[in-house]
Amino acid sequence: MALLDPNLPLRMASVKTLTNVNLAIITRDKFDRISELYPQFRENIQRMVRNRLKTYLESKMSREDNLHSQMLRRLQQSESVS
Repeated sequence: MALLDPNLPLRMASVKTLTNVNLAIITRDKFDRISELYPQFRENIQRMVRNRLKTYLESKMSREDNLHSQMLRRLQQSESVS
């Protein structure tokens, strides 16, 4: 998500895999360049991020949890705009 929003700080992650994998590192500049050349690429990434966030929020949401429900409403509104 940090690649999609320049206001977000640098992100790092640790990953354990069950099989061997090839790792690709992509800088923000390269991501932006690919997005310019292939706009559908950025749209697909944005859609995947929205879906993952929506799934996460729905799984964590309780009736008393207003913050999660507000975030979920904003996410659903942004989906209807895109």
